[in-house]
Amino acid sequence: MRVFYIFLILGCFLTACGGDDSNPGTDDAQTGDESDLSEAGLAVDAGFPAIKIDAPQVVTLGGPVLNTPKVQPVFFPGFDYGSQITDFTNKLGGSAYWGALSEYKVGKITALAPITLTQADAAPSVIYDNQIQDWLKTRFDGSHPEFGNAPDENTVYALFYPPTTTIYLSNAPAGDGGAPDGGGGFGNAKSCQGFGGYHSDFVMGSNDVAYAVLPECPTFGSLTGADVSTSTASHELSEAATDPFPMTQPAYTQVDDDHLAAVRLQQLLGRHDIAEALRHLLGAHVDEAVVHPEARQRQPGMD
Repeated sequence: MRVFYIFLILGCFLTACGGDDSNPGTDDAQTGDESDLSEAGLAVDAGFPAIKIDAPQVVTLGGPVLNTPKVQPVFFPGFDYGSQITDFTNKLGGSAYWGALSEYKVGKITALAPITLTQADAAPSVIYDNQIQDWLKTRFDGSHPEFGNAPDENTVYALFYPPTTTIYLSNAPAGDGGAPDGGGGFGNAKSCQGFGGYHSDFVMGSNDVAYAVLPECPTFGSLTGADVSTSTASHELSEAATDPFPMTQPAYTQVDDDHLAAVRLQQLLGRHDIAEALRHLLGAHVDEAVVHPEARQRQPGMD
């Protein structure tokens, strides 16, 4: 069955998804903005029908979104861009970027006063995701008033780590060594190389706690300095607002099932030729990425 769908997708690419020049007089040929094209001095070929694009739709798996989101910035000692992040989070909620999330019933995000940690809470040189969760849980033991006595389910706890800390998106290895546990689905992925940041959640008592992990990377893609931190934060916060609890109550995490194969094919064609793309799509990880998309939902949001 999956072979049929893959070749159907390729057939769409090769035939312009159903374009048929045998009927040049059909109404489809008039669906484009011909007057705009003419005014721009561009020729209009009335004999070729306009392509109707069936755009992928982001769908929910049923979990909640944050209708009244808040962000709690937490700066570890050595993080260099606290003032820039504070200014950024204060302005984020009123931006057009954030306003686009209203489509998902997400309201304006409120920035809480940042928590700047002291050397007593200095981050280690290496830390794993389960250790980050354990540390955050201890903040709500009643002895850290800046965090309150209990986590707030409408708040994303955004943890900004210094450049001296390497973060692994996995659990700490058992015993006294070995590779990071691959249970998170990303093996040895580590900060500033395998990812620029991620968001996830854990359950504490009766509360589901959303958090984002933001390493300080010197560069990421074409970005440098504070732009790396603000870009990563904007991405992770918008994802966390629309999918705050990806591990326990996933919400908006993927495109609709009808387009998963097409999206995957597009990703592969960006790096491979068609033969290589087919080899990948018909290979072992097709079941994980296309046939059984739910298998990859209960993972942290990684970018």
